[in-house]
Amino acid sequence: MRKAVFIVGVFLLSALATQAQQAPQKRTHNDMMRDIATTRGRFINAVNAGNAAGVIEAGTKLEEVYKELVSVYEQKKLAPGLQFAKMGLTVAAEGVAAGKAKNFEAAAATHRELSRSCMNCHPLYRQEAPDGMSYLPQWKPQYRSAP
Repeated sequence: MRKAVFIVGVFLLSALATQAQQAPQKRTHNDMMRDIATTRGRFINAVNAGNAAGVIEAGTKLEEVYKELVSVYEQKKLAPGLQFAKMGLTVAAEGVAAGKAKNFEAAAATHRELSRSCMNCHPLYRQEAPDGMSYLPQWKPQYRSAP
């Protein structure tokens, strides 16, 4: 009897663990922005070090995050953000191509273009909240500035 209970218990625990692994985690906009910032840092470090594999890896990660952002901005119907996200996706792909060609000058240029994209988009959507976090004003209307 104990063996049967033990086996059933182990089976249930393994089923719960498998289900927990399969449940997709919803990433927030701040998570995506943080990923872009850290990955851009890894990207430019790889460019400066002449590390083509690092450029390709970071550029590929940037492409993935920008794809996520494109779908988020499409759902929210935020046209300027969507435009910047699509541009970021294109530029990240160019960075990957530059890494594959070991053209570090072109890769550095793509990094500058990504930086400009961030600087142009943040004033449109980013706003400091009283709790110190950054939010998109459209998603957190209680933090909108007075007109």
